[in-house]
Amino acid sequence: YSWGKLISTASSPSVNFWPRVLRMAFIYLFGAGVGCILTVRFTVAMFFISSTGLVFAMVLSALGSLRGTHPCSATMYGLAAFELGVWCGNVFSVAPEVFSGWIFFLVGFLGAAAVEADRLWGAEAGKQTEQLRKGFTGHLRDAQCTQLADGELIRQQLAESGSEEAADQAVEVLVYMGISTPHLRM
Repeated sequence: YSWGKLISTASSPSVNFWPRVLRMAFIYLFGAGVGCILTVRFTVAMFFISSTGLVFAMVLSALGSLRGTHPCSATMYGLAAFELGVWCGNVFSVAPEVFSGWIFFLVGFLGAAAVEADRLWGAEAGKQTEQLRKGFTGHLRDAQCTQLADGELIRQQLAESGSEEAADQAVEVLVYMGISTPHLRM
């Protein structure tokens, strides 16, 4: 095939990725601030009230997983991050001088950001898998190329090598997995 042409590969979501991850982390911080204020203003009983919202968000997430759908939408993750923030804010405001409270608070902040990053990567992987499957018949000989001469040469070399079936299986695995890494083996 011809040299000097661009080859596109799958990549992580780059459009608004970091702003969306940081937004979720700041939703957590907002919840933590609310939790601190509620605890100081209305006593530690708010700790138990706020934890019911966190449990509710986890139950909805688990039910979504059992149904086989994507566990949560961005709204659900936002609610969970806010509730986690309220919960951590309650813990933190009770004893801010305790080092473990600071660790708990920091882990919650990083966890909220990490969960949103994972959600975005999962959504992007789903889109890429859908694009890979679009028009795929299961056989490389049916593949289309922008350069007809390249396509003919590839099909000819594949047929001559005798490994057309193995190549079809390898592509099928990649399409099924939705990813391609150097470590993915059949």
